[in-house]
Amino acid sequence: MSSHEEHKETQRKVPSLLFKDEVNKIVGAAIEVHKELGNGFLESVYEEAMKIVSTERNIPFETQVRIPVYFKGKLEWKRYIRT
Repeated sequence: MSSHEEHKETQRKVPSLLFKDEVNKIVGAAIEVHKELGNGFLESVYEEAMKIVSTERNIPFETQVRIPVYFKGKLEWKRYIRT
């Protein structure tokens, strides 16, 4: 099988992306943030920048959402509180 045929076969096996438009919007927002800020800041700086860009682009979002996390069968919670 030629590499071209292998590529076509691989393309057939890859499922289409769920929520493609939403993913593209979010990735585009993240790229915009990275282009302006670059790297090296704390996560909280990027979080604030993503809030700004997401709002500008009408991308709905929630931040610091409390989610259940299990470790070795035990439920662990971490809650982020902004003051």
